[in-house]
Amino acid sequence: MWPVPKAYGHVMAFTEDGKVVADLQDPSGAYPETTGVTETSDRLYIQSLHAKGLGWMPK
Repeated sequence: MWPVPKAYGHVMAFTEDGKVVADLQDPSGAYPETTGVTETSDRLYIQSLHAKGLGWMPK
């Protein structure tokens, strides 16, 4: 009887000493259950367990 939560995407970036340097959230649920981010010089590519494709956003 565990309630199913609303779809939500969330990724965070940390420095080596644990300081949070980025906190990106997607309350729309377009990229739910986010599993990782790949950073390039101009974009962030967002990976997800259940999204229909690879997400990206400008850096």
